[in-house]
Amino acid sequence: MSDSENMIKIKRTLSAPILVLVCYIVLTLTSYIDPKDLSANDNVYLSVIILQLLIFLIPGIIYCKLRGKRTTENVRIKPLSVRKVFFCIFAFFAMLAGAALIKLALYELGYFSTSYTLYEKYVPADTGSASSIIYILLALAVLPAMTEEFVFRGIILQEYREAGCSTTASLLISSLLFAMLHFNIAQFPVYFFGGIVLGLVYIVTDSIIASMLVHFLNNAFSMFFESSVFRLMSQSDSTIFVMFIFAVVFLTFLVLSFHEAERILYDRGMTGAESRFPVPKRKRKKDRSVFSDRLLEALISPAFLLCIAAYFVITFGVK
Repeated sequence: MSDSENMIKIKRTLSAPILVLVCYIVLTLTSYIDPKDLSANDNVYLSVIILQLLIFLIPGIIYCKLRGKRTTENVRIKPLSVRKVFFCIFAFFAMLAGAALIKLALYELGYFSTSYTLYEKYVPADTGSASSIIYILLALAVLPAMTEEFVFRGIILQEYREAGCSTTASLLISSLLFAMLHFNIAQFPVYFFGGIVLGLVYIVTDSIIASMLVHFLNNAFSMFFESSVFRLMSQSDSTIFVMFIFAVVFLTFLVLSFHEAERILYDRGMTGAESRFPVPKRKRKKDRSVFSDRLLEALISPAFLLCIAAYFVITFGVK
């Protein structure tokens, strides 16, 4: 039998959130690991790396294997051109400034959180050495970017698209599932915004490497400079002025990002390259709107509803 004949015959709007639900459950189980057990171990960073492989990479690979060969092909591990690298840099700064604006608004409302990673509690106190910094970047910036992008952009976003949802709907749903992954009400708008930007980077560049790069840059900045940004927001006498600065930076890099995105998509059209997210001919008229039947099917999917239920139970019930 061919790979397509061997793959599990389950609707993608059901199977995609099942993968996310598995990630949620495994991540929650890791919360019961005592940080002292890892911190006392010389291989604490290796332990964190193994946790990430168990949470994201292994379930993602198993899912791809069960769904068939086509899913792994859709991940799109493609090298980046110079133009796409510039686009990634512009998108990163737009994402950074946009997130700062959201955080500033949350801070003013009293809902700001300084948590920057799912694995923050496992980081040893002594991280000043060069080797520690390298291990931190690898364990808490590089690998999370790779594994989370593999699951949420490389698999989930594309699965919803293949199910017949519009590109916009697929982007919104995958970003929502990504934001819920962090189980942090205070930071939910920040993670949702980040998911939108990372999804757009993936779509425009047609490469998972691009979204991984932006995700890594964001993780690294959060680890080393998040506290400085927080002090700037909390100690400034003029919130309006700080917000104005971030707004100018955000709009500037947003325009630069759109400009580069337009050039990338134009070049793709001129070379005759196939669109990364083509609309099936039989669905072009029916599913042109974001609010299509497929979107409704995705939102009321039992697996998707279980993901939402798990988010609230874990967020408010798991200590």
